[in-house]
Amino acid sequence: MLKYLAGAAALALFAASPAAAQSCAQNLKTSGVPLLTGLTYSTWAVFPKVAPAKALDNVGRTLSAEGIDVVSVDKRAGVLIADQDSANNGRLQTIRVTARKAGGGTRIDLQFHVQAGQIATQDALRSHICRVVNAAGR
Repeated sequence: MLKYLAGAAALALFAASPAAAQSCAQNLKTSGVPLLTGLTYSTWAVFPKVAPAKALDNVGRTLSAEGIDVVSVDKRAGVLIADQDSANNGRLQTIRVTARKAGGGTRIDLQFHVQAGQIATQDALRSHICRVVNAAGR
């Protein structure tokens, strides 16, 4: 019986893992009017057993590795700001990441601000944003 319960618990944890990984994509919201106003893409995810400062470090390293300029990190406030000029035209997109305690872990919120007239494909954007958010949990 104990062996069965341990197996069931392991299966439940394994089954819960994909749901946690998908929460970033499930939480993705967009505000603004494409091509007329700036757009803001926002999402969040919770990472158990990860301290906010560690989560910000992980996100900062991931952004830097992708060539995105991390402008500032305030670990006390739990805020990271980064800029990206993907079109090399001087029109920056801003990424704002906040990390705050959530139970025994950290909640990461990410907002990606795109200026009016700039667009991105949803699938590529979702993939990129969630890769950055999920880096917090490493």
